[in-house]
Amino acid sequence: MRLAVLSAPDPVEALVVRSRRLRRRGELRRAVVVLRQACALDDRRARSFTLLGALLLRTGHRAEAEGALRHARWLRARAGESGRAAATQRVIDRAKAAAA
Repeated sequence: MRLAVLSAPDPVEALVVRSRRLRRRGELRRAVVVLRQACALDDRRARSFTLLGALLLRTGHRAEAEGALRHARWLRARAGESGRAAATQRVIDRAKAAAA
């Protein structure tokens, strides 16, 4: 029984993989939509929000990117991942500096 649970496909991870494929093909808008779906499916997964924030920065949506990255930082801090939370904060700080 346990093996069946471990081998079950993860819908959030499937969306992350799909967004990566879209991004590689240059379909950035569609990749953003897919990552938004991943975040909506599981709003406690920092990785999805980090990827979404990074892609939104790349596409020029700084305000929304900052929100996604702040949420990712909060999730990481809450999970005790202080190093990753600090790294996410540095990304936020660089985005703010670039916008100024």
